[in-house]
Amino acid sequence: MFLIAFAVITHKDDSMIVYDFHILYLSLLPLLPLCLLLFSVNLQEESLSASKYIKYIFSCVSVLLSMTVFIMAPRSVHANFNGFTFIYDIYSKKHIFLIFSFYYFAIAVINIIYLYRLVKLPTYSRFIPIVIVAVSIYHIYMFFIQFLYHDAENKSIVYSSFFINIIPLISIFLSIRLLSTYGKNFNEIRVKALKISEEATCITYNGVIKYANEKFCTLFFNNGNFDFSNTELKEMIPSAFFDDNEYSSKLLSFELSYKKATADLIFNKIKTSQNEFLITIYDVSFAKNLKQEADHLEENIITIVNESKEIKELLAINDRLEAETKELIDTQNKKILLETTDALTGLSNRRFFNQAAHNIILSSEPTKNNHIMIYLDLDNFKAINDTLGLLTGDKILKHVADVLKMSVPVNSVISRIGGDEFLIFIKHEEEMGTYSKIIDDVANNILENIKESINIDNNVIDISVSMGISVFPMGGGDVDTLIKNADIALYQAKENGKNGYGIFEEDKHNQIKEEFDLTNDMISALENDKFEIYYQPQIKIGDDNKQEIIGFETFIRWLHPTKGFISPAKFIPMAERSGYINKLSLWILDSICRQIVRWNEMGFNPNLSINFAAPSFGKDYVYNTTIALLKNLNIDLNTIQFEISEKYLAKNIDVTIETLDEIKKVNVKIAIDNFGTDYSSLNYLKYIPVDVIKLDLSFINGIGKNKKDEAIIIALIKLCQYTGIDLIAEGVETKAQYDFLMKHGLRKMQGYYFYKSMPADAITQLAKMIHLIEA
Repeated sequence: MFLIAFAVITHKDDSMIVYDFHILYLSLLPLLPLCLLLFSVNLQEESLSASKYIKYIFSCVSVLLSMTVFIMAPRSVHANFNGFTFIYDIYSKKHIFLIFSFYYFAIAVINIIYLYRLVKLPTYSRFIPIVIVAVSIYHIYMFFIQFLYHDAENKSIVYSSFFINIIPLISIFLSIRLLSTYGKNFNEIRVKALKISEEATCITYNGVIKYANEKFCTLFFNNGNFDFSNTELKEMIPSAFFDDNEYSSKLLSFELSYKKATADLIFNKIKTSQNEFLITIYDVSFAKNLKQEADHLEENIITIVNESKEIKELLAINDRLEAETKELIDTQNKKILLETTDALTGLSNRRFFNQAAHNIILSSEPTKNNHIMIYLDLDNFKAINDTLGLLTGDKILKHVADVLKMSVPVNSVISRIGGDEFLIFIKHEEEMGTYSKIIDDVANNILENIKESINIDNNVIDISVSMGISVFPMGGGDVDTLIKNADIALYQAKENGKNGYGIFEEDKHNQIKEEFDLTNDMISALENDKFEIYYQPQIKIGDDNKQEIIGFETFIRWLHPTKGFISPAKFIPMAERSGYINKLSLWILDSICRQIVRWNEMGFNPNLSINFAAPSFGKDYVYNTTIALLKNLNIDLNTIQFEISEKYLAKNIDVTIETLDEIKKVNVKIAIDNFGTDYSSLNYLKYIPVDVIKLDLSFINGIGKNKKDEAIIIALIKLCQYTGIDLIAEGVETKAQYDFLMKHGLRKMQGYYFYKSMPADAITQLAKMIHLIEA
């Protein structure tokens, strides 16, 4: 490379130095193909017998050709001597041209043959095709150069050969550097490794043993230098050595020829290349001898034990210990059973259920496994316990447990977690189908099987269940979240009428969470007096159209710190669902009563209509709580009117009539609120001691728009006139509504047309303005 680089740099001058380097380059040129040939020969895993002769012959020829070029060049010439003409003269001689051409052709063919033999070897299969193509191109180029030198007397031909040879020379250099490890003779390395191996090892090729180490020869022939040309060889070695199959830890029993004894051998045979196998053998015959010695020793020990008195005593002690251990294990198993099962139903308890479900989730793939959590609750179970007794209730729970076992897949975990509540965890496998189909099938199975009547102690009992369902991982990534969300879905199922099931959905969850948060805010507001009572004047219009305030209806208002005013239509039902409605009702009544006391001290004694929202509308609650509070504050009961919504009146008409009779005894007036919107029945007007009917604003809004609303209003006006019941129209907001009511004889109204609802201070100012309170 240095010579070529120097020649290229200095080729501008036709000096003798340049000429000398050209001659040196042409002298070394035949050695380059020889290097490639030697490189290809060294890569062979199996050396050919002719390889060493080929190396010697071509090495000698290449040296002779190099010397021929070098010797034929003159050592001193005159200044005007044309060196490139002399180079042409050398190659233009026919015998020189033929010798060089034959040399390059022969070395190219043999080199390609050697490289092609490597294609079938896995060691070189990836890169040898590329090497073959590169080497072939180079040989064609070298052969072509001879024709250029032979036919052209032109120094540019020689110069160009310098440049072009740089590329293959660099490629050859890099290939040798890259493949230097492959250039080693692996066959020789492998043989050396096998010689020092601790195992008996041999190599077979085309069913013939090509090599065996000393341990192999000693094992099979008792001769470390056995002659493998022996014609009886295949009778002295197992046939598995010579077939084309591979074996891994195959146990062979083979009778060794030199000692007529059977050897137990572990036989491994792997294919290393085309038609070549590497075989390793482990002699495990010693294990058989060890087993025979162990069996003999065991027989002797048994004999000694059976004849020894001390040993017999020890055996008796051992038997007792085994019995005690078995009893301890049985006790422990019973303890575990008690700790993990429900004593009544035999189902899993909450602790075991959580652990089992947790273990299933840990080994799951969320993209494939959609496990199902079911939270199940019996409908109206408390009523059954109260009427038929706890023993009957227990029998029903056992029956439900049996129904659940037969209604769910076998890989499910079922638990009774307390009372009438059950949890079911269904392990989902891909082959079971989609989780939605499983939910439909299982839920419908449970509902269908549970609805069958059961006979307990001559009582025919019908039961039903409600279920909430969540799905892993959408409905929760852990057991606690799945249970919580299934409980939310159960709540929805109960709200939708029971005897069914609900599936947890994120939007419903958000809605429930919002209500939950708002309920907590409502409780906090109640405990911190953040509610306020508003009052709306009720008006009576005289014959001269003069308007007179005859009383006030009370309303509760809640100004939320972030959400603004919250409608009672929203938070009153929340108070009912959360169990705070009685406490809220008492707060309302207490606030109103204290305001009445303050007004009475000012000489103002207004008629007040109080909305009664308690769902437990019973005689004891009304009398012992509400009436008692009014009396304790010395409030004139003649000025108090209770407005009771129709939905409370109609729930239990007998209790309602009894309660209202008690209220009437203390001169408190009774008004029916929202009349005509819920459970209106003209029939119960005959029995309820009602003083006032509040005409709902939904009818008032229909004036001028809906003939049916107008007809109902007219009919109610006539009804109240004939029955002596006062009628007050709520929500009057327009002149048209006012004129219609006046036209048909309704003179008592309230609404924004007259006054909005106002806080107590505003009512005080109003009373002073119209001289109800002396300034």
